Amino acid sequence: MSRHSILLGVVLIGLFGLPTFAADEPAKENAAAKAGLKEEVIKTWMEKQYTEMGKYETKKETLEYASIRYGEPREGNSLGDGVPDNKKTTVYPIKISFTHVTSWPKEGKTRKETVECTIVAFKDDFGDWTYRIKENKVEPVK
Repeated sequence: MSRHSILLGVVLIGLFGLPTFAADEPAKENAAAKAGLKEEVIKTWMEKQYTEMGKYETKKETLEYASIRYGEPREGNSLGDGVPDNKKTTVYPIKISFTHVTSWPKEGKTRKETVECTIVAFKDDFGDWTYRIKENKVEPVK
C-alpha cells in the first residue's frame, strides 16, 4: 500500500469519521410508546382488522410481523386523520408490515398475503387509544 493511499484513508476518516453500523447506534425510542401506546395494542388492532380468529374451527390464521415503524407525531386533523373536530389531537403515524397466513388444516390448503398498512394512532375523547387506516396494501404471496 502506498503512502498516498494511507494518507488518503487518514484524511477521509478525519473528515467523515469511522463507519457505524445499526447495531452500534442506540435504540430509537418512539414517541407513541412514550405516550403509552404498547406494541401489543397495535398487534391486537391488526388481528381484529385482518382476521376472523376464533370464529371458525376449520380455519387458522396468524400474522407474522416483519416490522412496525413509527413516524414523527404531529397535530392531526378531522378530515384527513379522523380525529375529533375542534380539538387539538396528536396523531402518531405507524407503518406495519406483516404476512397474513390463513390455513385450512382439514383441506390441506394455505393462503399467504403480505400486508403493508399505515395508520395514525391517537387518543379519543375519552382518553382511549384508537386508530384510523391511512393506507392499506394487500398482495398475495406467490
